Amino acid sequence: MIAHLKNENISARIDSKGCTFLDLKYKNVKDQWINAILSLNYDEYSKQDWFCGAIVGRYANRIKNGRFDIGDQHYQIPTCSEGNALHGNHGLDRVDWHYVKERSSVLKAVFLYTSPDGDHGFPGQVEFEVCFELIDNIIQISYSGKADQNTPLSLTHHPYFNLNTKHSSSITNHHFKFNSHERLLLENMIPNGNSVEDNRFSRHSKLNGQDYDDCFIMSESNSDSLSKHAEVQNHDSSIQLEVFSTLPSFQFYTGAWIPNIQDLNGNTLGPNSGFCIEPQYYPDGPNHSHFPSCIFGPDRDYHHTIQYKFSEL
Repeated sequence: MIAHLKNENISARIDSKGCTFLDLKYKNVKDQWINAILSLNYDEYSKQDWFCGAIVGRYANRIKNGRFDIGDQHYQIPTCSEGNALHGNHGLDRVDWHYVKERSSVLKAVFLYTSPDGDHGFPGQVEFEVCFELIDNIIQISYSGKADQNTPLSLTHHPYFNLNTKHSSSITNHHFKFNSHERLLLENMIPNGNSVEDNRFSRHSKLNGQDYDDCFIMSESNSDSLSKHAEVQNHDSSIQLEVFSTLPSFQFYTGAWIPNIQDLNGNTLGPNSGFCIEPQYYPDGPNHSHFPSCIFGPDRDYHHTIQYKFSEL
């Protein structure tokens, strides 16, 4: 089932397979619909393994060696080629979510999925709900989860943004600004428990040939209120993207591992053809007691929101 949401400013198609963004378009002042994300031929989504456009979870990002403890119970979940768990190891992004027609409309799409106890090694049955909604020039994603056992949860979405009018162009002409001045220190892509000051993107800056796959920490985060994580500008297309969420951090990934592949329009994609800003709980969160708590269960439901806001420069 493909849901098509549209208002005067935004058009989005979302596939119930993996709650996947197939496209996300913004209408500029010239009345041109510009697709802000990388879009593939439909049959490529089931083949690709780089989470293009999809929801990720149960736990976004990495868990060291795929191991964590809850109380006295030890858990082992599947790992990827690097030896760590990554994005739930194609958990929620590969399943068919139930599209709730009676609660959906041209401005809203609601999807449900029940993840069983032991799904990909995670404890507890979790009833998930994901709602996409258009609000003027914003597309909002609201995530909810009810678990019958304590379990780590961190959901996010993985669209690869490219604000150029043609996606054969790389993202080197984009300017990035973050409302974060701190990122986690990583050892082999896993946090060592410490952070470091990073003001590189305290003002709008280009990548200048540097790749990123780093977790930036929000200095002020409140799960009950939205905060602005990032602002991205493209002066060639005159489009600005702002990312808001209720989550305590975001992963900034500049697409170094995007394969050489043709997109929906025949453009050749490859490394650095798109970037991801993924609001989430800290990577390896279950294994660091001083990180924001990512454990949810009967006494704590999961509720978080992400917004992507588009505007003209």
